[in-house]
Amino acid sequence: MLIHKAFRYKLKPTCAQEAWFLQFAGATRWVWNMMLAENQRRWAGGEPRLSWVEQAKWLTALKCSVEYGWLNTIHSQVLQEPIRNLEQGYQNAFAKRAKMPTFKSRHRHIRFAYPQSVRVHEIQVYLPKIGWVRFCKSRAVEGEIKRATITMQASGWYVSILCQVEVPEYESVPLHEGTTIGIDLGLRSFLVSSEGADIPAPQYYLKAQKQLAQGQRALSRKQKGSRRCRKQADKVARLHEHIANQRCDFLHKLSTALVRENQATIAEDLSVKGLARTRLAKRVHDVGWGLFLPMLERESPVALGLG
Repeated sequence: MLIHKAFRYKLKPTCAQEAWFLQFAGATRWVWNMMLAENQRRWAGGEPRLSWVEQAKWLTALKCSVEYGWLNTIHSQVLQEPIRNLEQGYQNAFAKRAKMPTFKSRHRHIRFAYPQSVRVHEIQVYLPKIGWVRFCKSRAVEGEIKRATITMQASGWYVSILCQVEVPEYESVPLHEGTTIGIDLGLRSFLVSSEGADIPAPQYYLKAQKQLAQGQRALSRKQKGSRRCRKQADKVARLHEHIANQRCDFLHKLSTALVRENQATIAEDLSVKGLARTRLAKRVHDVGWGLFLPMLERESPVALGLG
C-alpha cells in the first residue's frame, strides 16, 4: 500500500541562498495576487474568470514582456504552483468547503513549493535554480520524493519533503475488550480513559499568557517599521512558535502511545468548530482537539462514537 509521508527539516542556508528564498517567495505571492486581482476585475465586469490554462498562458506572456522579465529568474514550476492553488481555492469555495481566496500579505505568506526535481543527498537538499542547501538531518528521507515546500517561520527556514512510501497492508482482526480503549476529552483533564488514566491538560498557551502580554505591550510601544519593532515582533513570533511546538509534541507523543498500546481507540465525536465559537474558545484552541483526533485517525483505525 502506498501512502504519502512528510519529512520536515530545518534549513541552514547561506546569506545568498536566503536572498533567493525571499525572492522566490515574493514572486509566488505576486503571481497569486496578480491572478486573483484579474479574476476579481473580470467578475466585477460580468466576465467569466480565467481558467487554469488561461492563467498559465497569461503568466508565460508576462515572462516574455520587458516589464516582468524578472520572472524568468524564478523556476517556472514554482510560479505555476500559486495558479494551481488559486484554482483549488476557487473549487473549495464553490463546494462550500472554504471561503473565497483572498490576497496574500508579504509579512505572513513567505513560502514557495517545488512539485518535482528535488533531490536529497546526505545533509543537503537540491532546489532547482538555487542549488544545494544544507539542512539539519534528524532522520532519513524514505520513499520517492514528490514535492517540497520551503517555509519561513520565526525560528528560520524549513523544508517539508512529501514522499510516497510503501507500507504493508493493514490486516483486519477481530477486536477484543482487553485491547480496546475508550477516551473522554476535556479541558481540565485532557484525556480520561476507560482504564482510569487521567492525563491533565498542559495548557501551554494559558501558562505563557503573561509572557505574551508583556511582549505584545513592548511591541506596541515601538515605532512601527523601526529595527527595534521588527526585533520585538520576531521575539513575540518565536514565543508563539514555541507554544505551538510544545502542543504538537505533547499531542504526537500521546497519540503514538495510545496507538502502540491499544488495538482500537473509541473517542467522542466533538464539534471543535462549534465549541470554538463559545466563551471557552481560548481553552478549546489551547488543548488542540482539532489536531489530536486526526492524529489518531491517521496512525490507526479509530472508532468515533457520539459522546
